Amino acid sequence: MGKKSDNIDYANIVENTTDTIVVTNIEGEIEYANPAFLKTYGLKLKDVMGKKPNIIKSGTHDRDFYEKMWQVILSGKAFRGVCVNSTKNGELLYEEKTITPLKSGKKKITGFVSIGKDISDRIMSDKIIHDRNRRIALLLSEEQHLRRVLERIAKINEVIIYSLNVQDIINKSTLILSQQQQYELVIITLKDRNSGILEISSKHGKALEGLDSNFDEEFFNYKKEFAKETIINNSPIVVERVENRVKIQNWLKRLKLEETRSFISLPLRPKYDEDPYGVITVFTKNSLILKKEAKFLKDISETLGFAISSFYERELLKERETLLVQQSKLASMGEMISSIAHQWRQPLNGISGVVANLYDKYELKKMKDEDFSDSVKEINLLLKHLSQTIDDFRNYFKPDKECEIFDVVEVVKEAIRIFRIQLDDNFIELELIEAKESRFYSRGFLNEFKQVILNLLNNSKDAILERRKMMKNKTSFDSSLFSAKISISFKSDSGYNYISFEDNGKGIDSAKVNRIYEPYFTTKGEGAGTGIGLYMSKMIIENSMDGELFLIKRKNPTIFGIKLPKFSRIRRNE
Repeated sequence: MGKKSDNIDYANIVENTTDTIVVTNIEGEIEYANPAFLKTYGLKLKDVMGKKPNIIKSGTHDRDFYEKMWQVILSGKAFRGVCVNSTKNGELLYEEKTITPLKSGKKKITGFVSIGKDISDRIMSDKIIHDRNRRIALLLSEEQHLRRVLERIAKINEVIIYSLNVQDIINKSTLILSQQQQYELVIITLKDRNSGILEISSKHGKALEGLDSNFDEEFFNYKKEFAKETIINNSPIVVERVENRVKIQNWLKRLKLEETRSFISLPLRPKYDEDPYGVITVFTKNSLILKKEAKFLKDISETLGFAISSFYERELLKERETLLVQQSKLASMGEMISSIAHQWRQPLNGISGVVANLYDKYELKKMKDEDFSDSVKEINLLLKHLSQTIDDFRNYFKPDKECEIFDVVEVVKEAIRIFRIQLDDNFIELELIEAKESRFYSRGFLNEFKQVILNLLNNSKDAILERRKMMKNKTSFDSSLFSAKISISFKSDSGYNYISFEDNGKGIDSAKVNRIYEPYFTTKGEGAGTGIGLYMSKMIIENSMDGELFLIKRKNPTIFGIKLPKFSRIRRNE
């Protein structure tokens, strides 16, 4: 218990109150501590007598707090405030504290009395409420930020999906980003794919309004040099305080962007270890120390890098496809030239016969007017046939420029006319089975589709010749037992046109079925095929015409099928 007083009423009040009371001398040494103080802090009287109140110091308050407190009480005034102290077992205790100077008759300060009220429960309750409100506010802020981020990413993803080329993606993406209130200027710099030279590809922001053309060129030349640094390092460059870069700060003042606090320059690349395609730089009013904003910009740069990579790969694939189409046509050019020679031989022989017959009649003085007229008509028909042959081959080798809707059956017939002589020379029958519906319209590049038909016809011809060769090697071979035949049939439903190619050639080995569409893989003998025919055919049907090319049956007979989206009317030559 504390030190007894002669005043019984004072002792009862002080010793029975729940508030903590401590009396010190002028030096701050404890002379009295009531039971409430000792109980609250888990101390005994011997632990505190002659000691200073800093025995319950928690370390929460800084030196300035205590200096101000002593300044108040030494001036003769009472100090009121909340003190955070520590109990003997280390628990923090919040006390609403009043420290009053004790004075003698001459107003000389002789000591101090400290009265404290434990408000820890109230403080903790307020703290819980404050923390809860802060978490709610933070969650709301994060939710709003996330919503804005998702909206921007959704807009840019939509741009990527519907854009036709890389420049379109870049232009629209910089515009979307520059529309954010905190982004004052967005610049995207791309590398030229051939030279590697960096050029400003797109720029948007309020800083560009009314910008002097000379300054525009001067500033963006500097920006390209800065982008080089990002490209060379292949990593982001973040300037959190623009005042740290005097030259940039001067540019921003001239651009009237004094509010800009920071900027970030990020490489556009799909993967970390790949060379960047370019650089995106964002000048912002916010500090880029905000990790969520820097993370968003990093996600955007990776998204754009991946989109650019995808478009470049698509262009490269398209170039490769074009090259393979030309390779396929060149590979078949020898056969086509041979076909032209065959196609021309019969009409030329016919013309030669008609002319010889005319000459004989003329020499024998037996020429009649109707003989001459009939001969001219016959020659004209034969010449028309020659002209048609030239047109068929010329159209086949002419590059397609436009995707169009065409009559599938008519194009198949044109391809057969080109290939007919090769079938006739090899005694192969061709059956064309047309459906009741007279028109089958599909969409694509006409000559590419014609090339698919020629590839399939050629494969069927080669398979028949190989089977014929295999049968000839047998001693019991009877040519009458094998009638070489190719059948092409058509059918359609409400949404698709179907074409089937059937032949009674040697078929496809089961071990090779899974590889027939691989480029440069051939099922024919060594030196007998290029290995690009079926690959090209499948690519044309599925990539250019949104259809399918598939094997229905590999042997006895071999059947390939083509499925094409159906169109209701023709637009050719419109």
